[in-house]
Amino acid sequence: MNSINLNRTHKTFSASAVALEATARRMDKDTRLTVQLRASFINNCRYCIELHSCEAGKRGWDDNRIALLRDTRPGDWSATDLSDDTVLVLEFTDMGTRLSEIEPHQREVLIQRVVDRFGVNGASDLITAITAINMWNRISVLSGK
Repeated sequence: MNSINLNRTHKTFSASAVALEATARRMDKDTRLTVQLRASFINNCRYCIELHSCEAGKRGWDDNRIALLRDTRPGDWSATDLSDDTVLVLEFTDMGTRLSEIEPHQREVLIQRVVDRFGVNGASDLITAITAINMWNRISVLSGK
């Protein structure tokens, strides 16, 4: 299958996507990787899963941690040995990736928990990272990468 190269066909779009990614890189690498891997697994983006799994391995993550991000169902995070902060990041990533599956009231409660824990700037960083990886997942899948 031929893939579509947006860098050639839509340079302004590509530049905007790269700018969004640069903004998302403000947060610490482990949190960003957690977001990137979880969203990529949800979206079944093979290219991004491989890319971020390799990066995680270079940062010392073991296969069990990566599998945990892949296999744990929403709502089952408390049964893991992940920190409360990581669980909150994963819950927020799930919400931002599965928009239609979360009721409006549940969204409001989760957003408030994220702001209470990480502050407005930290919540904004998470929103940017979640938005960026979901964008890249869609670009990758839709362009046949």
